[in-house]
Amino acid sequence: MSDYLQSLAKLSRLDRKGIDLGLSKTKKILKIFQSPHQKLKSIHVAGTNGKGSTVAMLSSILQAAGYHVGSFYSPHVLDIRERIQVNQKWISKQDFLNLTQQIHQVMETHKIDLSYFEFLTVMAFLHYRNQNVDVGVIEVGLGGRLDATNVITPEVSVITTISHDHHRFLGNTLTKIAKEKAGIIKYKRPCVTGVRRPSVFKTIQKIARQKKSPLYAASLEENFSYTLGLQGAYQTQNARLVLKTTQVLNQKGFFISERALQKGFLTANIVGRFEKICSSPTVIVDGAHNVDGIRTCMHALNEAFPHSRRFVILGICQDKNTKKMVQMVQKNVNHTHFIEIPTPRSWKVSSHKQLKDVYPKVIQKMHEKDVLCITGSLYAVEAAKRYFESRC
Repeated sequence: MSDYLQSLAKLSRLDRKGIDLGLSKTKKILKIFQSPHQKLKSIHVAGTNGKGSTVAMLSSILQAAGYHVGSFYSPHVLDIRERIQVNQKWISKQDFLNLTQQIHQVMETHKIDLSYFEFLTVMAFLHYRNQNVDVGVIEVGLGGRLDATNVITPEVSVITTISHDHHRFLGNTLTKIAKEKAGIIKYKRPCVTGVRRPSVFKTIQKIARQKKSPLYAASLEENFSYTLGLQGAYQTQNARLVLKTTQVLNQKGFFISERALQKGFLTANIVGRFEKICSSPTVIVDGAHNVDGIRTCMHALNEAFPHSRRFVILGICQDKNTKKMVQMVQKNVNHTHFIEIPTPRSWKVSSHKQLKDVYPKVIQKMHEKDVLCITGSLYAVEAAKRYFESRC
């Protein structure tokens, strides 16, 4: 086994410990590494849905404006190195290996027991320092207030949307969830949000006022004339949020021109967000993983393929609201099929079918103009991209 594969195996053992919210361990080890996060200009992105797309568009625009941009995503789809990027290029295997060894050495010397996500967060900040990054666009892993990424003091905090998800960690009401997400707002640093629901917006507004943070809401009414590289009708809402964020960044001394906006919106890229992976037949994958995400995905599917019969293969985690997610799909498409996904958290299907078992039967029913969407989780996206890798 290569050194790189050994480093992945060692890191995966941390993943078995599960989620460990809190900032103390991350702060402690970053201080030993001379606090690279404190020297990094950053943008912090939290929210229930749309975080990854927002990070992708902001990163692309800032790069088009001439900045050296670090991007941090969570989770990955196919390769762990997707999570840590500079100018939209993954961290190299060698850099990943070197940093893994450095972090493990400090963990052992100082007896710091990092979780999987904390480890990757530390790695990202070290990599950005090594690569002389100008600005980091950092996606929250879970929640916000106690997420390992919340050690930064960003130029702007961004809260995309708030809906029900991760009740075990964030609470079972939208108000509780909003309080956790708004935990990324910092004293006198602006916050931009795409949240629409008045009661939830008020929660964010209250926290922003407590921290004397100027709060900006992305406008739905403003004309939006940019061409987007990311597909799916829902990306326009994410893009409006990004546009407002760039306006706030310009007020803070950044220079993002109209040309950079045009190029950045057009060239933004992220795996598994209404992504077309096959043309014959048409196969779309989307990482929608909760009720609001599925609702948005179905709207995008109906809008993109109004005259086609729509087939969906659904792979869901069992800790989601599976009943509502299934109902949302079934009322929007012609045929629904279910698979188990490659995780112990998979919703159990009676026949224990995987994609390789279901797809051949689905394709027999499809006509030339029909479309298939594989969704329900990023695990389902992963399964689809691996399955179709040599078939399309």
